[in-house]
Amino acid sequence: MNIFKLTKDDLSILMRIEEARSYVESDKFANLEKDLNSIQEFFKRFERVNDLVAYLELIEDKLYTTKEYLTLPEAAKFLGTSKSSVYKLTHNKEITYYKPNGKTIYVKRDELNKWIGKACFLSNEDIEQASKLKLLELAKDKRAKYTD
Repeated sequence: MNIFKLTKDDLSILMRIEEARSYVESDKFANLEKDLNSIQEFFKRFERVNDLVAYLELIEDKLYTTKEYLTLPEAAKFLGTSKSSVYKLTHNKEITYYKPNGKTIYVKRDELNKWIGKACFLSNEDIEQASKLKLLELAKDKRAKYTD
């Protein structure tokens, strides 16, 4: 005859205790001290909570640059310009843009990089190299003309 009568709640609690015991006995806590030390070292970099918050905000600000498609405000931030400047680029069809829902404007990050690359100004060294290549090309054409 069983003296103890266990309810469903009692059995549920016993099962949770057993799960907790097996979890603690597992290797999941083996690196706990090392992990806590590395977390502590990370937080030592910040003198105040505000420093940590500023750091996290900086990371958050940079995360948009990993996206393939940027919203208009993100594109403006990416280019370091105003939203109205990016809107003018889309309005004048200087960059390709997308409006999947008919309202929000998206721009591919690669399109922005391509647009930036269109306004290239060569350095003196690049100009010198290009002129040397052009002179060699002209000399080859001149030689080919006389050998034919």
